[in-house]
Amino acid sequence: MRTRLRRFLSEEFGTITTDWVVLTAALLGTGWAVLSTVQDGVEHASVQTAGQLRGSIVSASFGSELCRGGVDALQEREDFRAEHGGGDRIDVGRWLDANGAELTDGALMAEHARLSADLPDLGWTRASTLVATMECAMVIRGLD
Repeated sequence: MRTRLRRFLSEEFGTITTDWVVLTAALLGTGWAVLSTVQDGVEHASVQTAGQLRGSIVSASFGSELCRGGVDALQEREDFRAEHGGGDRIDVGRWLDANGAELTDGALMAEHARLSADLPDLGWTRASTLVATMECAMVIRGLD
């Protein structure tokens, strides 16, 4: 038994394989630890960046006549309208995510034309917000 144990400990054929297995396991473990640590921060940063980029940079970058000031400016105007007795508030970002994604380019353009034709000349109304929101959707899609 002792001779077998000595022979096993003196053999070098299996030690190289064992070294590579241990090194590979250590490398994979380190990679997993780094990814799990960084993942939440990257997700948080991407959500914040997406919120900042929605509409305002698109409008500023391409200089569109539609959606002036971007989604944030439109939301501020809508909040002001709703606070001063203008009826139910429209969440512009949520509308863009829900309704804007469902409409095809052609349907978006047709609905915009229909609402624009019926727009009353009474100042800023809920319909004005919807038309402006569709204009922002058109700018984001590059239809302006």
